[in-house]
Amino acid sequence: MTNHYKTLGVEPTATEAEIRSAYRKLVLVHHPDRSKNPKSAEVFVRVREAYEVLSQPDSRRLHDQRLNQPAPAPEPPKHRPPKPKTASYRGWGDDPEPVAPQGPRISEVEIERDLEKLASLFAMGKMTDAEALARVINHKLPTLATPYAVLGDIARLQGKHEAAARLYAYAVQYSPGNKLFEQRHDEMLRILTPQPEARRINPWAAQLFAWSIVLCCLAYVALSREKPMLPTVELVNTWTLGLVVMLFISGAVVGSALSMGGLLERFVSTTSAMGGVTPAFYLGIMAIVNYWAAAALYIGTSLLNGSASVAVSRLVASVGGITFLATLTAGISTHVDAFQVLVWGGNVAYIGAVVGWMIADSMLESVSP
Repeated sequence: MTNHYKTLGVEPTATEAEIRSAYRKLVLVHHPDRSKNPKSAEVFVRVREAYEVLSQPDSRRLHDQRLNQPAPAPEPPKHRPPKPKTASYRGWGDDPEPVAPQGPRISEVEIERDLEKLASLFAMGKMTDAEALARVINHKLPTLATPYAVLGDIARLQGKHEAAARLYAYAVQYSPGNKLFEQRHDEMLRILTPQPEARRINPWAAQLFAWSIVLCCLAYVALSREKPMLPTVELVNTWTLGLVVMLFISGAVVGSALSMGGLLERFVSTTSAMGGVTPAFYLGIMAIVNYWAAAALYIGTSLLNGSASVAVSRLVASVGGITFLATLTAGISTHVDAFQVLVWGGNVAYIGAVVGWMIADSMLESVSP
């Protein structure tokens, strides 16, 4: 029997953090994109398998029991019929796991039709329906990688990083060489790997610092006496250059503070596991047109479809706070119309928040081991 502890180079008493750390180091060394050693691909697969077993308490307990059992006496060979290469339905819990193929044959046309429907549901933000269909597809064909990756995307949106890492690992296992699946799995590992003490930032201290800067920016708007930037444009004819700049800076510092403090995950890719554009991308585009319309649509679809993202929810709420504070500031001043700031201020602040998130994420990427 394979000893997964030896594969990862850890002791049987190793903690979850030690197992995760050892796994990540081996993955970085033997990743097909990093290593030119022909044996690395085989090591890479074994390491992933070992981590999948040891990262789960139940499977690790079973593995330990098997290691401690005495080896059974050899039996004479028996003729066994070949296993059927089809799939059957089976129930499971929150996280799907591969099952032995058996039962009625599934046609390729049916699978392709289900995958097209899955892509459509995910693109429309119907996460509850997409999750249910992905599980059904896995029942039909447990060795198909894409449904695992879609379930990983959904778990990631919900902030369930441990579950997302496991699901992406299944996707990589059944689709070796898929760069997108490997990238998503590596991103989850970075999130789950504890950062050194020197690199940790207290999230509340980061937020306190960021909102202090926001108040300073808005104080400038209240005290300055700049001339309107676009006096002939009725919708924003009282806006000044200083107001635009301060709204953008306020969003940028809050977005970066959320990211640096670990309250946002790594910057969400605009490409889903199905190769399409994620709903979060559409939200960002709509927020440029009008923040409040985008926020209302996001809240509505999240409640109806279960598509809420922890990261995006925090970002939307923070931009709403900035917009309300800016509106109050404009009400105190005599040269900026408060209603104009309330209606359109969130657009600028949201763009700034996304930019701050991206910059902070790039900085975290550059200092990650």
